[in-house]
Amino acid sequence: YKGWRIEVLHGGPGWKAHACCRRGTAAGNPVVTIDEAANLAEAFADACTHHAGEVALVYRGQKLTYADLHDRVRTVAGNLAQRASRPGGGAPGAAVPGGGPGAEVPIIAVVIEPSPAPICAVLGAVVAGMAYLPLDPAAPDEYLNQILADAGPMLVVTSPGRAGRLKVDAGEIVTFGELHIPAG
Repeated sequence: YKGWRIEVLHGGPGWKAHACCRRGTAAGNPVVTIDEAANLAEAFADACTHHAGEVALVYRGQKLTYADLHDRVRTVAGNLAQRASRPGGGAPGAAVPGGGPGAEVPIIAVVIEPSPAPICAVLGAVVAGMAYLPLDPAAPDEYLNQILADAGPMLVVTSPGRAGRLKVDAGEIVTFGELHIPAG
């Protein structure tokens, strides 16, 4: 998709992020294309800069602009970075391609029902320089716990109703509210 820009993602019943892929510019504004951005965090930041007042996400009739989404994501990224910098907070991690030889980055697992919250959690992990592991919230707890045991995430971000049912050996389970992500 070199030269294309992703404007919208569709996530399922009740929500959508304004999206489509196209080449060129939008209403004369500069467009950061996939091949021009160094990484997803840079592409997100550029989209927020160039489209701050435009709608980025619609969920059950509630609209978030790129500026609103950017503010939420920065808050989450800061909270994730703070948790990772605590003693013992940076481990466990996983070798990530492109991170340099033997480089490890914290893994953030995201198990949240469709809403703006998982989008903020995933983008927050990306902005904080962490790897994210999106997991299907409809999957059985036993299956999710097997994946979490194999992945060894530093943090699992989930809903209050599921927090007590998930298990991680060396990581921490937090609700999206603890990271200051609004539920809706």
